[in-house]
Amino acid sequence: MNTPNQPQTMNTQTTEPQTMNTQPEIDAYLAATRPKPKPKKFTYLYVLQGQYAHSWADLAAEDKAEAGAWSRIKQTRKEYRENEGGSYRIISRREAATA
Repeated sequence: MNTPNQPQTMNTQTTEPQTMNTQPEIDAYLAATRPKPKPKKFTYLYVLQGQYAHSWADLAAEDKAEAGAWSRIKQTRKEYRENEGGSYRIISRREAATA
């Protein structure tokens, strides 16, 4: 019987941690325990706009996440200037991502 001044003893067994020996086992463990990325809420775009009848109208858009998006939207603006003339601008826009 334990008295209030004596510490209680517990029967604890120590277990050896499991060791992973191979790289595929480590990779599988990391893949299983890694948190899943959240789905993106927004899409970021470069939008080419032209000025028509005292307002700006969207003409073309490029996804910023794609490689070369800035170069393509500048090339599109150049083509519009050569073929139609007028005022054009490139803006950045954030849109809600589609599921």
